[in-house]
Amino acid sequence: MGGIVPSPEITLDDLIEVREQAEKVIAEAKVAMLAIVPFDSLLHEETLLLNPNFGYSSSLVGGADVDLISGDMLVEFKTTIQGEVKLGYLDQLLGYYLLGRHQKHIDSTFPVINQVGVYFCRHGYLWILKTIAWAEHPQFPEIERWFFEYAEKVHAQIETRIKKAHKGNSSLRDRKE
Repeated sequence: MGGIVPSPEITLDDLIEVREQAEKVIAEAKVAMLAIVPFDSLLHEETLLLNPNFGYSSSLVGGADVDLISGDMLVEFKTTIQGEVKLGYLDQLLGYYLLGRHQKHIDSTFPVINQVGVYFCRHGYLWILKTIAWAEHPQFPEIERWFFEYAEKVHAQIETRIKKAHKGNSSLRDRKE
């Protein structure tokens, strides 16, 4: 007892057939989902970095990585139901762009970013902005300078707290011994 008792009208062959049909529908759905991906826009022959960070520049903001760098385009993937660019996405992309520029000055092998994009996975839509729209803005140099001054200030404060915490922990250990 306690097991599943098959109905006399449904045979094991019937269950196997239903399972095979379900697997076929799932496979077709996966193919259909891939059919909407704009691979030509997302893939670059020479530069394709999946989930890259910005090296030292990432540490200034407590760690940051982007979903994709393809050629000269930085792309953030969103799986949201809404397929619209929100202000927060632009803030995120601007931060990534600034980190990318900073890292390029430190590491010449880091790609130059000339475009940023948001790929809406559920919609198969890639929204792209040329970064020149930001870089040519008269206030851009001031914004970039402020961003890194603020990031380095916060980074230094965090490092100071960490050092104090380590120093406090070693003092406690010394007292216990």
